[in-house]
Amino acid sequence: MRKRKKRSANQEPKERKPEEKSDGRQFRAAVMEIRAGEGDAPAAIVMSVSSEEPVLTFGFYNDRYQQVWEILDHAESSIDMSRAKDGLVVQDTHHGDQIGLMDVKVKDRKLGGPVEFCSGDRAQEISKDAANGLRRNVSVGYMIREDSLVFDGDKDGIPVVRVMSWTPYEASFVSVPADTTVGVSRAKKEDPQKVEPVKKEERKMLTGKEMAKLFARAAKYGIEADKVTELIDVEEGV
Repeated sequence: MRKRKKRSANQEPKERKPEEKSDGRQFRAAVMEIRAGEGDAPAAIVMSVSSEEPVLTFGFYNDRYQQVWEILDHAESSIDMSRAKDGLVVQDTHHGDQIGLMDVKVKDRKLGGPVEFCSGDRAQEISKDAANGLRRNVSVGYMIREDSLVFDGDKDGIPVVRVMSWTPYEASFVSVPADTTVGVSRAKKEDPQKVEPVKKEERKMLTGKEMAKLFARAAKYGIEADKVTELIDVEEGV
């Protein structure tokens, strides 16, 4: 594998367009469920945007950036619902227009609820495509308080950390899932809770957007770019 050219300590990550700049949000795949409507009523779209399933990611833990298994704690005291008190915004991509609202609640240590779509042409188009199973990928954008991470064991030699304070920001329909764990279920009318299990795969390579976000967060904490590059090379086996 060809080695990546390392950045100098004074070299900043390449500037991105304003709409692509990281605002601190993280993203993970969500689960969408299609429930058959009564009579002539349209199908209902229900999302489960988060659970306590560990997700492999990078985080600032033990005074350094490293790979961790992240668990979002779902006690009511751990979730800041200030951005979802009137419904969680549903968007057409994470930086796109609002197309609906989700009536979110915590149930069985999961956060989710039904989606009500806006009346505009684009929102109705996405609603119909989702009901017909043509739009399958959904994910949630959220922010964590990095000083709220608590050690919760290890898995495959990687620390497991529980996030005790986090904020859901929005849910979005996306063309590519935010991570390798994604599920869509067309639930039967008599069994609306049934969701097919999905297997988790470990992601080995970072995308350009993920790398830029990692460099930006490292700069926030005064970590030199060379150290971040070395960490990425080790994790990716370069």
